Amino acid sequence: MQASYLNSTSKNDPSRGSYSWGLNSQIKSVTLRVVLLSYAPVVALLCLSGCTSERSDLSETIALSPDASHGAPISTSNDVSILSEEVACVINSYEFHIHCVDRVNGNTTVIGGEGRGPGEFAAPPGIGRGRDGHVVAMDIGEDRLTFFSPNGTLVSETRLPQSFSPTSLRDDRLYGFELVMPDFETEFLPSYVPMEVDVSSGEVLWKRTDLGDAVDRNCFNPAVGVSTPGGGLVFQVCEYELAFFSHKDAPTATVVVSPSYVEALPNERDLAAHMDVMLSLRSLAGPITESEEDAIAAEFLAKPKEWLLKPSTFSFDSQNRLWVATTRDRDAFSYFDIWTDTTYVGAVRVKDRLMGFDIFESTLVTLVERAPDKDDIAERAIDWYDLGEIDWSR
Repeated sequence: MQASYLNSTSKNDPSRGSYSWGLNSQIKSVTLRVVLLSYAPVVALLCLSGCTSERSDLSETIALSPDASHGAPISTSNDVSILSEEVACVINSYEFHIHCVDRVNGNTTVIGGEGRGPGEFAAPPGIGRGRDGHVVAMDIGEDRLTFFSPNGTLVSETRLPQSFSPTSLRDDRLYGFELVMPDFETEFLPSYVPMEVDVSSGEVLWKRTDLGDAVDRNCFNPAVGVSTPGGGLVFQVCEYELAFFSHKDAPTATVVVSPSYVEALPNERDLAAHMDVMLSLRSLAGPITESEEDAIAAEFLAKPKEWLLKPSTFSFDSQNRLWVATTRDRDAFSYFDIWTDTTYVGAVRVKDRLMGFDIFESTLVTLVERAPDKDDIAERAIDWYDLGEIDWSR
């Protein structure tokens, strides 16, 4: 099979066939962590008894249109954070910068840069919104949180525990997981221990190693989860199920099924993104032949794609509704499942291929890829949506 793949991040490199990858050696370790997170459930894709349930197609979906849009830099990072209803920030991974964009005029504030000193990043950081409207950079290369004012002034720093991979920030609590690497003698896959850290001190507030037993599913995925505003937890189970813990110490969980789930094979843009990651990793061991590329592509295209979008999966709105990013379509449009506690509310549709999202009060921001142009380049953009216009009573 001679496949043709879109390149969503840069122009095709003739020396490499249909792919180009801009990773440098300083961010390979970060990319590996992201890949491990994204593919953590590979070992547990086969659901055992109790892991299936009736599902129904949606009869109605709320379709949103953005009320503001601005361009975003090409990046290997899909993080986006909204500081206020007027400012959203994304990562330029190639320059190790944070770009904060004004919703009204598109003006950009550039924060940080490559390095290990104050206000610099050893690896492209994750980003979040601090309690006081600060930009919070999560640098796992240095195990450090750095707080900036919206104009880019360095405010403070906090040391993080080693091997801690933060995923979401809420007020003074940073949720994530401890990444425990295998010994490669008795184990070959990393393990993930959900935990939460105080953002001011870096102190571990709690961690749990027994969540898998509490859910009682072999396909429970501790790497894909989030803490709730009420002190509970939500995790992925199997492909299209969610496990809700009423509080962080709850001994059992309520497992629910996404009613919107539809089994689908990857589209062409899914394939391009997969090949960018897989070939960058495989190339570390030496040149890759055309037949090997085709074999990787064929294997990927033969399997239904995962339902939840990783690593940017969960967020909560001002009414504590859970927004779950899915891989449904994810081409011309992208879709969210919306939950109130353990009750499914419905689905919301936004424009273009979703890469990441965040919510602040009544504003949703999405980091998206537009449709590829004639050179197969998919430009990135930030879209703003007004959630106050949604009639949730439907």
